[in-house]
Amino acid sequence: MADAAVRSKKPATSKRTPAGGAPTAPHSAAEASDARIDVDKVTDMLLGTWADTRREAREMIKDPAFWRVDGLSMQEHRERVLTQMHLLVEQGGVLRAFPKEYGGAENNGANIAGFVKVADAMLEQGVV
Repeated sequence: MADAAVRSKKPATSKRTPAGGAPTAPHSAAEASDARIDVDKVTDMLLGTWADTRREAREMIKDPAFWRVDGLSMQEHRERVLTQMHLLVEQGGVLRAFPKEYGGAENNGANIAGFVKVADAMLEQGVV
């Protein structure tokens, strides 16, 4: 009887998807190339509350200044990291968590979301 609450009692109006069932016919190649969902809207939903922060972080990590460079000496690596820190400051991402009275945005959630997105991107690129 639990199925009665989930499945519709109305007869199916589509020959491909009967009421309460899975598609009965495969889609053609032409149909498969047509988006059936609003991709931008779904992307926004998946990115969540701080979607803009995550997008900014994705764009930032595309800069080769943040990419891994093998074979650097310790001093060269330290200089490179210092340059990367300066870039982060210039882009204002480091201010997200600071109180407004110190020039920040008081947005700890955005700060964490941005950090996680940068870390994820760096892992994908093999930076760390």
